[in-house]
Amino acid sequence: MLPCNIRGHGGIAILWHKSFDKYITVVKHPVSEQMLGILIDTGLLHLLIVSEYLSTRSGCTADFVECLDILDSCFSVYPGVHLLFGEDFNANPGPAGGPFSITSANEQGHILKRYLDRSALALELSHLALSPLTSPEEIESYSVQLTSSLLSSAQRHVKSVTRSSHLKPKWLQSLSTLHKACKIKYRVWLASGHSFNQADPHKIDYKAAEAAFRRAHRAYQRKSLTAFYDSLDPSSKDVFRTIRSHFGKLSLSTTHLILEGQKYSGSDIICGWEQYFANLSSGTDSIPDTSSIDHLVLMFQFTPHNPSDTPSFSPEEIRESILHLPKGKAMPISSEHLLHSANICAPDICNLFNSILTVGAVPSSFCKSLIIPLYKGQGKLASDPSNYRGISLTSILSKLFEKVLYPHLADTPTPLLHPLQGGFRSGFSSLHTSLVLQEGIEECKANHSKALLAFLDARKAFDTVWHSRLFFKLLQSGIAPSIWKVLYFWYSHLESAVMWDNLTSQYFPVTQGV
Repeated sequence: MLPCNIRGHGGIAILWHKSFDKYITVVKHPVSEQMLGILIDTGLLHLLIVSEYLSTRSGCTADFVECLDILDSCFSVYPGVHLLFGEDFNANPGPAGGPFSITSANEQGHILKRYLDRSALALELSHLALSPLTSPEEIESYSVQLTSSLLSSAQRHVKSVTRSSHLKPKWLQSLSTLHKACKIKYRVWLASGHSFNQADPHKIDYKAAEAAFRRAHRAYQRKSLTAFYDSLDPSSKDVFRTIRSHFGKLSLSTTHLILEGQKYSGSDIICGWEQYFANLSSGTDSIPDTSSIDHLVLMFQFTPHNPSDTPSFSPEEIRESILHLPKGKAMPISSEHLLHSANICAPDICNLFNSILTVGAVPSSFCKSLIIPLYKGQGKLASDPSNYRGISLTSILSKLFEKVLYPHLADTPTPLLHPLQGGFRSGFSSLHTSLVLQEGIEECKANHSKALLAFLDARKAFDTVWHSRLFFKLLQSGIAPSIWKVLYFWYSHLESAVMWDNLTSQYFPVTQGV
């Protein structure tokens, strides 16, 4: 922050984040104290922001004219630089179109928005050709350039801040009455001269009315929150209580691991985590002989397919999918990188994704994941790694590819999921499965017959999925060959590493699990 001299009850200041200090030069007028500016120069961005406090209507006309002259001089002193003025004109020009209003035909607000968010990225991506890629090596290089462009431009552009939207406040008719009275007192104070004298009776009345409204509003908010909390069932209350008690208090659940009789602690604990998840990701004890299925899968991998069967994406699909990405997740770039640059980078991402389907290969970044062990709790032994659930963090570009690919996966001649499957289907949940179960029991009761139920909880079900069998089932479903080959390449090159207490293990291959 760099404030200028305070004039009466007014003043000017320009604020910026300290990380922009190296890009900013302060500009002051040699005589006038009513003008302050900063020149932003990032190499790609040249912008002069000027804040000016104009003289009041009751002040000296010469001072007012001087301020206008200063503004005019900026155009000649800084040629070729975009100018942004922010001023307090200290005047009421009346309604638009009136004798004192100014209507400008120079509508260049889009220039600032372009420079704020995307000029650096546009220049970076201009070096990427939108021609189809023809080999896994070209796909890898293109992906690396795209990712580095997003990261480097994010470091160089001037960040824009969107004002947070808020929900409509809790309201009552009595609050409306108090609010209306507050507004009336405020108008009376303005009409009386807008005095800042603490003893002014009109100001005292206005502040008293404002305080009464705020007290009533806060009281009603507290009452509403209490009523909401009381309406929760006990289990929900426990959830909210747990969230509050642990908010901002993230801590490790154990300082050591016991794996196969060996203890891992200190910096060696990451070796224990690596061994556990590496064994889990490559175990073959429960997998039968796969030679026949492996042979069929391998043959299909090298069987030519009709290019016309290969689906394609459009930049519009990419932009729409970017809007629905999870926020604040993934690595090394986050969804925010794509959200703020969707219009610029969508064609390049579209070219990458279409080339992936054509070539049948994905970038190496798609195949790498970072596992974060999450303690299951419930009194389980914290030093036993089997009591942790591995949460994998993957590339945001791979998440985006999955999102745009999913509609094409769902459209297969043979449905991938059983019609009665309740999970992993849009519009279905465990409630539907529960309804089928209840109706079946009621029918058996009505017919005086036995109801036979079987419940299965498979241990490490997702971690031990047999890849060969999975892709054999996909073959039987009639999935598009180009999609199948991409998925097969993807799963054949999976690698993971474990992160724990700021330590990261070596990457290890993943040959089973999803």
